[in-house]
Amino acid sequence: MAFDVVCQFIAFTPTQMAEDVAAFSGRVGQYIFISSASVYEKPPRHYIITEKTPTVNPYWKYSQDKIACEAMLKAVNRLTWTIVRPAYDANRSAHNVQRG
Repeated sequence: MAFDVVCQFIAFTPTQMAEDVAAFSGRVGQYIFISSASVYEKPPRHYIITEKTPTVNPYWKYSQDKIACEAMLKAVNRLTWTIVRPAYDANRSAHNVQRG
């Protein structure tokens, strides 16, 4: 079985990432991992965050696990990947959207 794209929103631990790597290596055109902006260095050295900003967050296990997932993904050779680090999550209730 092969896939064009896999977009993974619910991998939170290195164990889950290892399962994805085993399942999708060599079987998917593009693997997209939704990580988190919380992986960036805390406390920040600078208010501007770039791709060069270190991924170090000693305060939150969630972030540490996402960092470990990213490292695991970067070490894989048989998987074309993209890492997305969203900073905000928007939903209807958060923005008080009215339905008509």
